[in-house]
Amino acid sequence: LGRVSVWSLNRDKSCGANYVTLERVSDACSGIDQGTATFAGALGAGIGGLTAPAGDTTATATAESVDPDDTDDPKTSPYPVWSEDDAAYSAGVKVVWHGNVYVAKWWTQGKPEPDDPTLTADQSAWTLVGPVLDTDPPYSLPTLAPGTYPDWSAVTVYQAGDRVLYDGTAFEARWANQAVSPSAGITDHDYATWRMLDSGE
Repeated sequence: LGRVSVWSLNRDKSCGANYVTLERVSDACSGIDQGTATFAGALGAGIGGLTAPAGDTTATATAESVDPDDTDDPKTSPYPVWSEDDAAYSAGVKVVWHGNVYVAKWWTQGKPEPDDPTLTADQSAWTLVGPVLDTDPPYSLPTLAPGTYPDWSAVTVYQAGDRVLYDGTAFEARWANQAVSPSAGITDHDYATWRMLDSGE
């Protein structure tokens, strides 16, 4: 028993508060509520030459899915699907990730993922809202009739206050720019070059 090695040390902690889909195996947490106890401490107690870990250890690995094809579908999700690629999210913006809805606590960009199992609730930029329901309608942006504003063009130089349509959705320039896609303004309401307009503006 002194050489029991069936437990992964990097998983020897409870999952973070946002990691609720325990069927999705993580290599950073155990999937059970361990409290402050560790398997290493229990298995190593009383065995000469071994020192049990003191307190809770912090894993550095990231979550891994047991099914890599299990992905969120932007066409059916009730909010934008979270992305680490350049997308930024303002406080209050909701996203879908691994079948759950999360809301941003503050402006955030890139990793860690909303359901990162290594983060406690106060460390994560995201709050778990709940699972995506079958009755949730697909996410859609407000649109205006064609011709309401000129269509956005990458070659046009825009000034602050200029308005355009981008895929039918209206945006207003915050400052002078060229070739900056308005799409960032969908989730970044603080620092994006373009501000997404409501249909009533």
